[in-house]
Amino acid sequence: MDGNTNTLSEVIQQIVKQNHLTYGLQKASLPELWNELMGKAIAKYTSSVELKGSTLYVHLTSPALSNELSYGKSKIIDNLNERLGEPLIQKLIFLN
Repeated sequence: MDGNTNTLSEVIQQIVKQNHLTYGLQKASLPELWNELMGKAIAKYTSSVELKGSTLYVHLTSPALSNELSYGKSKIIDNLNERLGEPLIQKLIFLN
């Protein structure tokens, strides 16, 4: 093998970066990531998770849960950004 051999993963990462697809892929992964990080109890009250720019909009079916989660917004943002590998989310808005 020569020095130019890359793994398939490395090639895919290069294509994603060169074509500026990272944001779209991260945006698409957020609903699943939200459910994974927040757990089944919160996931069942979540109707949608959508990233617009650097703001994450989370639609919850429970106003009480929305109120409760609002106290931990910064921690939630930190956890999501950590999993995404960069500070993509700057603001979190809960909607009912």
